[in-house]
Amino acid sequence: MKVFLCNPPTGSFIRDERCQIDVCSRLAENIREPIQILYLAGLLKKYGHEVFLRDYSFSRFSVRDVLADMERFVPDFFYLETTQGTFSHDLDFIRLLSKSNITFPFIVKAPFLDFTYFEDKMHNVNLNNATKAYFLIKNFEITIKNIISAKTKDSVIDNVYILDNNKVYQTKNKKISSDFKLDDYPLPPRYFLSKNDYLRPDTGEPIAYIYASRGCPYDCIFCLAPVCLGKKVESRSVDSVIAEIEDCVDNYRISNFFFRSDTFTFDKKWVMDFCQALIDREIKIKWGTNSRADKEDLEMFKAMKKAGCDIVGLGIESGSDFILNKIKKSITVKDIKCIHRLIKKSGINTFFHCIVGFPWDNQETILETKKLILELEPDFIEVNVPYPLKGTELYSFAEKNNLFVSKDLESYSHIKPILRTFSLKTDEISRLRKDLIASFYLRPKYIIRKLKSIRHPRVFFNYAKWGCKLMKKIFL
Repeated sequence: MKVFLCNPPTGSFIRDERCQIDVCSRLAENIREPIQILYLAGLLKKYGHEVFLRDYSFSRFSVRDVLADMERFVPDFFYLETTQGTFSHDLDFIRLLSKSNITFPFIVKAPFLDFTYFEDKMHNVNLNNATKAYFLIKNFEITIKNIISAKTKDSVIDNVYILDNNKVYQTKNKKISSDFKLDDYPLPPRYFLSKNDYLRPDTGEPIAYIYASRGCPYDCIFCLAPVCLGKKVESRSVDSVIAEIEDCVDNYRISNFFFRSDTFTFDKKWVMDFCQALIDREIKIKWGTNSRADKEDLEMFKAMKKAGCDIVGLGIESGSDFILNKIKKSITVKDIKCIHRLIKKSGINTFFHCIVGFPWDNQETILETKKLILELEPDFIEVNVPYPLKGTELYSFAEKNNLFVSKDLESYSHIKPILRTFSLKTDEISRLRKDLIASFYLRPKYIIRKLKSIRHPRVFFNYAKWGCKLMKKIFL
């Protein structure tokens, strides 16, 4: 079979399970490789299928480019990933394609969907009557394989919603399967992409994103990862990750990496083995990843630094123990302070991810977050507002307590609040968010420290460009 895979030209979004974030809203992050589609392309090639992959999320591409590529490739299936924030736009994209005398099935990865929402959205899509679309909600690799290899059009496929002849159907929603292992993925075919499209925001060097593990055993009320990927953490073998790194270094001349995991430092032994493998093989790279704030282990962070790690992201969310307890984060402010001290002691930079505007937030709890950030002085911060993804506990809680200010999920984002709190209106949340950002980034002490750290004119230029972008986001 011939399978066409793409990020559609409907916005520059990170389209994985738990993020689903508009890159344009980020303070310090560029567009990422569509890594999940890359892995899928490699897997389908391994199964003997012919694939074509392109990332159309850049402004230079349009639907016309997609149609031209389709005309040349002539696919049997068309795959794309959607998000809660782009769903209507992605459906419009599918509708436009279907009107071009297209009869092959669409496969759409949509982990946030529930059937009621899906059914409601399908009322006005009006695809070509010959068009069939599968919307995947979990067990993605197995489900895709089953769809493409189905012997007849009536073959039973689980864990999908189906649009067929403009009618909707729901199949069995089975538990997340353990039949597929991350090591089953071959090396992803990065030759489909231009490495110069995916750059570090500070140095402007190409950067590759590599999956190290997936699954999360924790219960954070705002995260979709445990729902669609499971609560069991599955790590790739160290040899598998090293092989992908060497492929990037040797064949694509990429030496900067971000290791994507729901929690990279979950298994200390794996981390230590991985770092030792990088050191033993003399693989000289720079890399970043994330960690939970309760993984307080100086030995591990020193090993990561020695192996080339230069930044660790921490989802601290809040500086209030009250809020951390309410959102089921399973960490404390004391944990945040301890791990930050250990990471900095090891020589690694820190990136705090914060969220303001949870249902229980008020001016005092957000002030606690601000005080903690100013006290600890991480290297970078990102400040979001809660964007309730369907399927999460946060979404259900907000709906039950009438905290939504609109039912139009797609007109809001991680920086434009769709939820009020029990004591704050959305405009107050937005103001407090901007105040927190300005209070951190516009301090003379911070600016001077960053200027002193610059060792290359290109980095200075990127920081200057980023500073102008930041000012617009705060004051406009």
